[in-house]
Amino acid sequence: MTDEQKEKLERIFEIIKDQLEPETEYYSYQTYRSRQSFYKVTEGRRDDNVPKVIHWKNNRENLEGTDFNILEVLYDFNRNSEYDKITFFTLSKEKGFTNKTVDAKLIIELMKLALFSDIKSGSSRREESVIKIIPSKNSDRLNLDIFTKIHDADGGIRESDFAEVEKYVDCLYHRLDQKLEVIYTSASENAIEILTVPEISGLTSLYVPVEDLSLEASETEKVYEFLESWSDAKIAKALEVINTNPVLKANVEKRYLKFIRSRVGNDAGLDAFVKAGLTRKEFNLLNGKDFDKNFISFSYFQEEECQLVVNFIGSLVMNYLDIDQFKKEAQAAETEEDLLKIYSYAADIVKKGILEEAKTNPDGWFSKLSIKFANLKVHDVLFEKTDFTIPNLNCLKAFIFYLGINTHRSVYLDIFQSTCKELTEFFWLLPSVPQSSWGDTELKLPEYPLKFSRTAIYRLGDGKRWRNKSFPEKSSK
Repeated sequence: MTDEQKEKLERIFEIIKDQLEPETEYYSYQTYRSRQSFYKVTEGRRDDNVPKVIHWKNNRENLEGTDFNILEVLYDFNRNSEYDKITFFTLSKEKGFTNKTVDAKLIIELMKLALFSDIKSGSSRREESVIKIIPSKNSDRLNLDIFTKIHDADGGIRESDFAEVEKYVDCLYHRLDQKLEVIYTSASENAIEILTVPEISGLTSLYVPVEDLSLEASETEKVYEFLESWSDAKIAKALEVINTNPVLKANVEKRYLKFIRSRVGNDAGLDAFVKAGLTRKEFNLLNGKDFDKNFISFSYFQEEECQLVVNFIGSLVMNYLDIDQFKKEAQAAETEEDLLKIYSYAADIVKKGILEEAKTNPDGWFSKLSIKFANLKVHDVLFEKTDFTIPNLNCLKAFIFYLGINTHRSVYLDIFQSTCKELTEFFWLLPSVPQSSWGDTELKLPEYPLKFSRTAIYRLGDGKRWRNKSFPEKSSK
């Protein structure tokens, strides 16, 4: 904290101290995920019944008679909060503002307070969360795979991908030298429990889920259920059983191996399933509103999210399509009619294969998404502020191929303020050449691979005139 900020806080305190309750401590903190206005603790719960001058309803207002906003002064030095930082202040009539050192013990205390505060007094509701921590390849920010089960007072059970304590996880993870893997929380009126993997000495016990791991090789459907259970222990048990049954192993590899390798490398085997399988968060993304009715939206997606979509859909296609062989046949086509026949034949095999495989473990994530994408009629693909820097590998080619399996009309690519440098030569191998709009970004039509002529229709942003360009381009003499 700078001397200027200390001086401002001292001036603020002189103005507000007479409005504070005696012998009462107020708390406020900020992480990169959230900022908490001042509160006090009453009967173990967070209590927002604090003096008006520090109440959250007034946290956007400057202090009367000054140009100071209390929270802005407190957190000015932490404005660009790092993912692993938490800044914590106390305030009292007797001691003024104090910037406290944040350690793992304080973070656990904040987590317990948040959990208990979320349970209303007298409620019989119980909430359990499992948070799996997945370090990001391209960022210090963690990916959190969250599964929350809420047992309501009326006996109903709800599921969610939100956890009350998720805003603290990055901070705790880095306080523990990046060795935290899982956090389990349980909250009710009677008890608050936090367990972790590994345990935190003096603060938490080890989380060991209680699971029925009985499984026989003859229970084929159950093997797939175990693989798609999101339980590391069940996945390990399924792999153990699979390795005793060569026929079953071959079928499992046919279903998952291309997806696994698209995620972790071409040398990977089924033993990489825990690392490569979809997380709940990833399943929810693929099963969500960005892929619906007749469109795919990559809007505001980062590279990792785009890569996930391309890998999953592309691997579905590659389970039934030899990319190199299809390209070879397409390039040998003499006319557009020939190309359409080649594409239609291949697309029919791909779609039928995907839907047939989806009959296995139909309630699992693989089959649910297979059915969804096999039946999605893609008319529009939307890119807005998207980082689509996907390498020109077979998975991307298979994804582009996929765009035409349910329609022979021209797919519309709306690309705005996005990085989209590679659509691959498969752009030209679809039944109809896609129309594309390139707003505030560089036009990047792929290299033309065919013998006969096709025309691309594009524009350089919304409201601009449409242009036609025929390929292959005639050489100038």
